[in-house]
Amino acid sequence: MKLFRTRQILSTAAALLSLSILLTGCGTNDTSSENMDPSEGSDTVAMDVEKDSIVEKETDSDAVTFNIWSNTTKPWTGYTDPSQSPFHIGLNEKTGMTWEWEWPAEGTDRETAYNLMLAGETLPDVIYYRANHRNASQYLDDGMIVALNDYMAYAPNLQKLFEQNEDIRKDCMTDDGQIYMFPMVNETYALTTAGPIIRKDWLEELGLPLPVTYNDWETTLKAFKDKYGATFASIDDLYWFGFLGGTREYIRDDNGKVQLGYTLDSTRKSLEILAKWQSEGLLDPDFASLDSKTVDQKMENNETGICFSYGISNVQEGKWAALPFPVEKEGDIPEYTRMTTRVDYGYGAMITTACENIPSVMKALDWDYGEEGSLYWNCGEEGNDYTIDTNGNIQFTDKIMKNPDMDPGEALWQVSAFKFGGPMVRMQKAKEAISNESTIECMQKWSISNMQNHMMPLITQTKEETEQISSKITAISSYAEEMWFSFISGETPISDETWNAYKKQLDDLGLQEVLAIKQAALDRYNAR
Repeated sequence: MKLFRTRQILSTAAALLSLSILLTGCGTNDTSSENMDPSEGSDTVAMDVEKDSIVEKETDSDAVTFNIWSNTTKPWTGYTDPSQSPFHIGLNEKTGMTWEWEWPAEGTDRETAYNLMLAGETLPDVIYYRANHRNASQYLDDGMIVALNDYMAYAPNLQKLFEQNEDIRKDCMTDDGQIYMFPMVNETYALTTAGPIIRKDWLEELGLPLPVTYNDWETTLKAFKDKYGATFASIDDLYWFGFLGGTREYIRDDNGKVQLGYTLDSTRKSLEILAKWQSEGLLDPDFASLDSKTVDQKMENNETGICFSYGISNVQEGKWAALPFPVEKEGDIPEYTRMTTRVDYGYGAMITTACENIPSVMKALDWDYGEEGSLYWNCGEEGNDYTIDTNGNIQFTDKIMKNPDMDPGEALWQVSAFKFGGPMVRMQKAKEAISNESTIECMQKWSISNMQNHMMPLITQTKEETEQISSKITAISSYAEEMWFSFISGETPISDETWNAYKKQLDDLGLQEVLAIKQAALDRYNAR
């Protein structure tokens, strides 16, 4: 790691954060990338760096090592460090570069770890993190990261990806055209990674059809409650509750205008339905604190008959089946579902101005996007972990699919970066190859929605815009989430009066200013 500046000026917030960590220790658990919040919530604190203090670098063709800070792409939990991980060892061999990885200390939440890394005396050569678009312009202006435009000759695979996918290119550049990262890319727009599943054996026992509409769901939930004492349970405290037409995200409406999902009429209707289900005992009483582990436990204990999940495990196959997102009228297409942008949650690898060998690092990162590199990052070692048939389909070996000690997903984690990703393209055929038939059916049914038209792209705000609205965004999100649960629990009955008062309070907290700035950023994005 090289010292890249002689002086840095930390913002007050970053300084206070560092001091509080030293005094109190780190007590917040990290959040896995599978459960990342893609909303435009509180922005990370950026550094101001004096541009004239940056040391000029010369390309050292003999350098073969670079360090990369990341809050993900970790070795399998059974390995103590990268030297034991076949994936990390092989990555060094195949790229001809030694990747010296640094991850946050265990038990440190990702935002705290990220800010502490930024506040350090030196920067790593590469930073792999989420939501880079929020601060990319500021990082470039402050001389913290490198614009990649002049180095794209060293990244032909990434350049080809950009040429073939205009949306990905736009997501990785600022409004003034500066490319700032190697992204984690989802290969297709079938990006809905969680959704509803149902006890199909119970449906058969009760002679009920697969529920389609909101009313169908209510009928089924009542039948499950009466017969089995089961309720509706959802991962992520109902965060992704687009199955009822509502959302909590900043979205684009049908006219291309930025709206906060918390305030939509469809969200009000969703809350009214959930509040009704809660009052009738159809909603799990722990709805405010459920996560994937507790939902799995409720599934095993027959406490839920319809739930939100990430898929159907091999053990659950037979009892459970994929369920499409419900609609108000049969034949409708759901508007809001769990979906992320193709550049997944804004994740990507940024090269910092501390890097002394940018061309070599560019080449190493670019390898990930070629055919060989993509297969390696997704599937491990050909012949040992997977094969490719004559039709080009991936087939994982028995070492992965029939491992006696672990499920296929964990076995694949031992030899690849598929589980948490990295600067790579996540291949759809690899996802399908590791999934059982029920999970593939889930992906197919959950992908039917109009959410792609509503998702916000990776807009880039200026430093001034971020400073103007960051505190407002935090206050708005906190209040809206508080009222979200208050409405569902029945503590605040939903009426025209309470709903209008709720929206007025959001405006008083600065919502209209936030929407105006996000709209301006979206307009600039569209003009890229």
